[in-house]
Amino acid sequence: MALPLSPDSVVALHDTGTDFRNAHATDPSNVISVSVNDMLKAARPLAQVADVTTGGSDANLSATQLSKGIIESTPTGGDRNLVLPTAATIISNMNLTANNMSVRFIVRNLQGTTHGLVISNSADSSNISLKADAGSSMTVANAKTSEFLIRRASSTTVAVYQIAGL
Repeated sequence: MALPLSPDSVVALHDTGTDFRNAHATDPSNVISVSVNDMLKAARPLAQVADVTTGGSDANLSATQLSKGIIESTPTGGDRNLVLPTAATIISNMNLTANNMSVRFIVRNLQGTTHGLVISNSADSSNISLKADAGSSMTVANAKTSEFLIRRASSTTVAVYQIAGL
């Protein structure tokens, strides 16, 4: 969100419904009133849900599904892999234009009693480094939710971290 600011402008951040236009010793035409909610929306994209069907097989995740921010799936017949796109696809489509830029996504396993979802890099194993805890895989157990962070490590590689599991 671009604000039309001049050197004499005053920006008043406030909760929605509050107007500070006349609260400053400044020409009111130079005061730009922006709600905190508007600033938050401009600073981060809103999350959407991507329903990923795994059924009895693994699923290849698309950059579009990752960019929605929340992935929900109900695996059947055993643990299922959610295969990440290539590092090049992630870097390009997630707009990771510099090293150490990152994006987060959430995986919800809707299977109530059995079967996990495993984040996998088999599509591009040489350019995607999975940073799981020692001796474990990046599994989201049945009826659980986990958050992941993808960090651009170089212009051709990314690292994926499982940062929280509920």
